[in-house]
Amino acid sequence: MSWNGTLRCSYCYESGHSKRKCPTMKQRHDQYVALTEAGEDVTWRQRSAHREYKEMQETLKESNKTCTYCREGGHRVLTCPMRLGDVDKLKKINRWWKPLVTKTLREIGFGKGALIARSKWVVVNGEHEKREIPHIVLGFNGDHYGPLDFTGFAEGFAGIMVMDTTTMDRERVYLPPSVHNALFHAAFGVEGHEFGESRWSPESNAHPFQAHVPRGLGQSNALPLLAPSDTSFCGGDEDKLFFPLKKKREINKMFRSGKGEYFTEENTGCFIRKIYPLLKKHKGVK
Repeated sequence: MSWNGTLRCSYCYESGHSKRKCPTMKQRHDQYVALTEAGEDVTWRQRSAHREYKEMQETLKESNKTCTYCREGGHRVLTCPMRLGDVDKLKKINRWWKPLVTKTLREIGFGKGALIARSKWVVVNGEHEKREIPHIVLGFNGDHYGPLDFTGFAEGFAGIMVMDTTTMDRERVYLPPSVHNALFHAAFGVEGHEFGESRWSPESNAHPFQAHVPRGLGQSNALPLLAPSDTSFCGGDEDKLFFPLKKKREINKMFRSGKGEYFTEENTGCFIRKIYPLLKKHKGVK
């Protein structure tokens, strides 16, 4: 790819194709094969093209590839059985998680139009004071797919858009800890087990889930809800709060690291793999 975004071949330096699909290289390779079979002389360009073409074809064979996800050979990350298995586990978890999220948000009154408080420095009678300013919840950050997907416990949930009621300015803020805590308790609360204050506390070590969840409890007194709202964030289409995992191109974006517009990191697949059997045992996920 050249600096201006045009695809340019590194073999013939022509635009419009890559080295892997270079017609000049393929032509010279075919000429080499035909001439050697006929016992005729070949040029150094044909010999070089033949060598590069063969080397390139070897690298394209599935048997010569090492998966970047499971580190096993014989397949690529897109067809990795472990990754696809982790995607299938997430689908099962989200089938259980979706109605639980809807129920939890309704119970705590967190919806579009809810009022939350944010601490800000304001000028009052010429003096700076720190006050709790009401902000209207407008929705989730539009740049984030699957804002409340279960993988948020590993990577963090999406932020929200709010509007300052005193200035009418729009701002991006983190999901209120009180909301995060409600989701945390809904997902991982188990009767007979208390959550510990830290991941290393005795209560945490005894809890079926807490030691395995990267993001624990936040400060429940931060960004409190001032006024509830039962208005849906997605106009009733709650599926938009979670990753779409129906089409192949959507599944290909799961548990991938590196360049590209991927939904989640590779390490999140490991989290799903570990938490799934615990959810089956303690929360009835099927």
